[in-house]
Amino acid sequence: MSRSSLFLHLKNIGVLPDDGADVRLQKNLLVLSTAMMAAAAVLWGAIYLHYDAPLAAAIPLGYSVASLSSILVFAQARRYRLFRFSQLSFAILLPFLLMLTLGGFLPSSGVIMWSIVTPLGALLFADRRQASVWMGVLIFLLLLAAWLEGQGYVGTARLPDAVIGVFFVLNIAGLSAVAFALMFYFVGEKNQALFLVAVERRKSDDLLANILPGPIAQRLKSQGLDELRQPIADGLDDVTIMFADIVGFTRFATRRSPEKVVSLLDEVFSALDDLADLHGVEKIKTVGDAYMVGSGLPTPDPAHARRVADFALDLLRCLERLGRERGHDVTMRVGIHSGPVVAGVIGKRKYSYDVWGDTVNVAAKLEQAGSAGHILLTAETRRRLGGDYVFAPHTDILVEGHGSLQVLELVGHKSK
Repeated sequence: MSRSSLFLHLKNIGVLPDDGADVRLQKNLLVLSTAMMAAAAVLWGAIYLHYDAPLAAAIPLGYSVASLSSILVFAQARRYRLFRFSQLSFAILLPFLLMLTLGGFLPSSGVIMWSIVTPLGALLFADRRQASVWMGVLIFLLLLAAWLEGQGYVGTARLPDAVIGVFFVLNIAGLSAVAFALMFYFVGEKNQALFLVAVERRKSDDLLANILPGPIAQRLKSQGLDELRQPIADGLDDVTIMFADIVGFTRFATRRSPEKVVSLLDEVFSALDDLADLHGVEKIKTVGDAYMVGSGLPTPDPAHARRVADFALDLLRCLERLGRERGHDVTMRVGIHSGPVVAGVIGKRKYSYDVWGDTVNVAAKLEQAGSAGHILLTAETRRRLGGDYVFAPHTDILVEGHGSLQVLELVGHKSK
């Protein structure tokens, strides 16, 4: 088995399929740190044996056996809390017992410093409450060790002064290496998790921006939880609304397969989406084969009527191009009107930005009264367009609440 596969197998011991990312990380770290501590304990035990301190050697060697056995038990039983408690207990008691066996703080080369691994480990493997408890246990053991040493209740094993000095270096270096390795791995995993969160957040932001106008999406994201209960609604005094509807689509849909129907709509509406971005108009929604845009919302724009007019003219040219290139016989009728609207976000789970008001109703009536390949607009929109466009007269139409409404047809731009 290669080193990489051994490492992967070791760190995944005890991991369950339904474990969350945080629990998985905790288990990985605890198993790896236990294996590292067990390996270090073997080295410590061997050195103590070499210097004729069998009782001192028995403590780290016994810890190593107990820790490796607990890993095997954890691999079979998957009882993480028991495994965690046993390892934290071993890690805090081993240095305490070694210190007493070797004769106190200085004769043991400050080995009790290793006990700090337990409260630090509890922060990584459990939570802050448990870490505080273990920190309290550590302080108690330190005080108890100091009292026992002062009363002379310590072992008489005496290592050579040179060995004690070397062990001071080994204890400090070993403890630092274990702490650094744990934090290095933890920070790496945390950064990876934060990166994945950032990627998912960017995806959700992009999705929200595709559903809602940019300023509305920003307002929605910036609101707090309490504010989310308040509706996002604006009264806009001067906007232009346009409806475009595919002529004869119902008949087309009944004679084609669902795949061809959806493919056609996707191709046509995707092309219109690109045009909307190009002209700076806001796509409001599609309903069946109808496409609705607006300008001057959610941010007021004095050129709103011109933007929609240019979009409508390019829309007809785009359909002609698709007909030549793709063989689609698609035509649309278009209705445009300008005036005040109410706009806002509705829904809790699937947000929708929509507009309401008489201006919307009139634009829809004009679209319904039109014919394929023609753009109808009201005198209100005509007045906002100025003298750069060519218009043709059209029969007035009856609109509820307006009576007979003067209507014109937008033909194109004036030649310069």
